[in-house]
Amino acid sequence: MSKRQTDPIVLSKARAAKEWVKHANEFAPEGDGKPWRYVLVPHDAVTESATLSGLLAIYST
Repeated sequence: MSKRQTDPIVLSKARAAKEWVKHANEFAPEGDGKPWRYVLVPHDAVTESATLSGLLAIYST
């Protein structure tokens, strides 16, 4: 885990984003029905060879 991922501000924003996702998913059936997810991915993990499915496999909790 990178230093930024333990930063109190980053963790506070992550909590807020997870709460937003929870509410967005409550209303998803009224829209397109697609569920939302939140995943905190370190910036240095996003590379040209990284795939979304690979990042999700590594960083999903």
